[in-house]
Amino acid sequence: MPRATAWHGMARFVAMRWWQRHPLQAVVIAGEPALRDYAARHPWRLVAGAAAVGSLLVLGRAWRLGPRGWWWRTAIGHGVAAGLLLSSRKRR
Repeated sequence: MPRATAWHGMARFVAMRWWQRHPLQAVVIAGEPALRDYAARHPWRLVAGAAAVGSLLVLGRAWRLGPRGWWWRTAIGHGVAAGLLLSSRKRR
């Protein structure tokens, strides 16, 4: 089971690194207090809204909106791949 832990740690590192460099992080940080207040007052509305947005994305096949490879370049293009490679070289 040590391999599963290693993969989990690497996946978490990549996800955190990706989010730290994502342009929408500033929007989320700015909107977090209002969202927290709304979630405290209406938690089920928030869950229903998230489910509705998720289903619209799936039904609309949002992953097919851009040119081929656009999602991959957007997700990884923020320096995560380069940072991961550099950090793995430093550990050796």
